[in-house]
Amino acid sequence: MLLGFVNQWISIGNYTLYYAQCQPEICTYKIDTELQAITRVNLIIGLIGGLTVVLRFLVPSFIKIVYLIYHLGYQQRRDIRLRWRMIITYIRDKLYLMNGY
Repeated sequence: MLLGFVNQWISIGNYTLYYAQCQPEICTYKIDTELQAITRVNLIIGLIGGLTVVLRFLVPSFIKIVYLIYHLGYQQRRDIRLRWRMIITYIRDKLYLMNGY
């Protein structure tokens, strides 16, 4: 019953013998341009979709960080260390909450 199965498949291509026997004058090939067009459209749609997702997460956080830096720049009563500590804490908390896995 097991005699009908292939135990080992050995595929060795010897194109030198093929071209020596056939001796073709011209070798041609065809590229399916329709498939390439579909692949290009699919790639563009994927890139736009990925860019949309990334920007949806990054832009609001970036705007809040810029606003925080701008707003803290006008408060003279806080020292510089405290400002930077607050900015770094804010960025760290946002990255932790984003959970980019």
